[in-house]
Amino acid sequence: MLKSARSSLLIALTVGVSAIAQTGSSSLTGTVVDTTNQVIPGCSVMLTNEVSGEQRTETTNALGDFVFAGVSPGIYTIRIEKTGFRPLERRGNVLISSTRLALGALQLQVGGVNESIEVTAEAAQVEPRAPINRNWSI
Repeated sequence: MLKSARSSLLIALTVGVSAIAQTGSSSLTGTVVDTTNQVIPGCSVMLTNEVSGEQRTETTNALGDFVFAGVSPGIYTIRIEKTGFRPLERRGNVLISSTRLALGALQLQVGGVNESIEVTAEAAQVEPRAPINRNWSI
């Protein structure tokens, strides 16, 4: 009977440890650079879980690096913004359990956050026609 209880306890502990290992947290890292590969400190980096919508935000350090630690496995979108640069969004970043996903250098393009295109057109000039005579006789 003692052997049976000991075996049951061993199985329960093995299953519990296995379950914890499968739900371990991951991390996501990257470096933000400009078009000349110079690092950009002070960028806002937002990580969004594409299924749950959960969001976290970090700021790039003096070396342009960011780290999201303790991230649950899932599929994520990363969005990077900095004044004077166009926002960068990268979707479909897959994190599996207990891993580190290194995105490498993420390049921002120079431009405003709210760029706009102005379209102008000139109205065509309408030429009046001669009046139509509707006094017909048959």
